[in-house]
Amino acid sequence: LFFNLPARRKFLRSDQSEMFLVAKYMTQTALAFSQVRFILVHGTRGLMDCPAVPNLADRIFQLYGKDVLDRLMEVGREDGGRRLDGYASLPLTGRNDRSVQHFFVNNRPVKDRTLLAALGQAYSGMLEKNKYPEGFLFISLPYEEVDVNVHPAKTEVRFRDSQAVFRLVLRAIG
Repeated sequence: LFFNLPARRKFLRSDQSEMFLVAKYMTQTALAFSQVRFILVHGTRGLMDCPAVPNLADRIFQLYGKDVLDRLMEVGREDGGRRLDGYASLPLTGRNDRSVQHFFVNNRPVKDRTLLAALGQAYSGMLEKNKYPEGFLFISLPYEEVDVNVHPAKTEVRFRDSQAVFRLVLRAIG
């Protein structure tokens, strides 16, 4: 891929690291678009085959299995033109890392401190120390309320009213 761009090639990580990043991206995209089939192949090995499904719960089952799905509750709330839908941990369940915390704004996978903090606070006092809730949270906002041009990869966002988004997450789960 980078044969003619040796300066870029030196910034690539190991094959295993690069494949992990591709698989992570495919997982997030498959979560965002459950009605689309996703297949990931590396060499001759099939790493992911997710047929199209009608809803997010079925996609979570495909990617994470029954154990994760059984630990989740459906959440949803609408407030002032903002909408949150998705799944979050049942009270008292959690995991040792944040690897199953997925946030989407207008179907775009994002990383955002406000969303992480809101999810953490929603479970404050319910989880043991060093346990983190699972979450698959989809937030729909008017496009003028979110700036996606904060980071070159478009993974970080800035909300016009971050406190309103924080409260939306908190109230949807609590």
